Amino acid sequence: MRTRLIVFVFLLGAAAHWTNEGTDHTSDGWNAQQVKIPTEKEVRDNARKLMASFDRALRLMDERVVRAYVSKDCDVEYCDGNIVKGACHYHMTDLPAHHAYNFKVEKATETVEKMIILVNVTSKYYDDPPKTYPLEFTYNKNTELFCYLRYLTC
Repeated sequence: MRTRLIVFVFLLGAAAHWTNEGTDHTSDGWNAQQVKIPTEKEVRDNARKLMASFDRALRLMDERVVRAYVSKDCDVEYCDGNIVKGACHYHMTDLPAHHAYNFKVEKATETVEKMIILVNVTSKYYDDPPKTYPLEFTYNKNTELFCYLRYLTC
């Protein structure tokens, strides 16, 4: 009888181990293999697509289109330390139509809620020589809105 009990407990333990094999026992109960972490290239490609769609909205110069992309509530931190509430909404919706813009993605980081994109913006105004300056954008995936995070140079 005792031998049967030992064999039964052994088989029960083996069955439990077999059913849990390959499962990642994380604190939230999810199998870590189910979560796909994007590669750096995928993140940069996604950032490029986002900036291209944003650039198209700017080229259309329809304030309603641009407004759909840009948050009214974002705070812009200028490089001199001043923070201006709603400044990105003002700048983005009031860009003059005779400006030409080019966004080059330098770096991008992605979380579940947002993507932060460091871009070099080249701006051309009529016959003036083009100016290039770095800007940091954030894209909120839940609201699908862009915002300047900050100017990186004055």
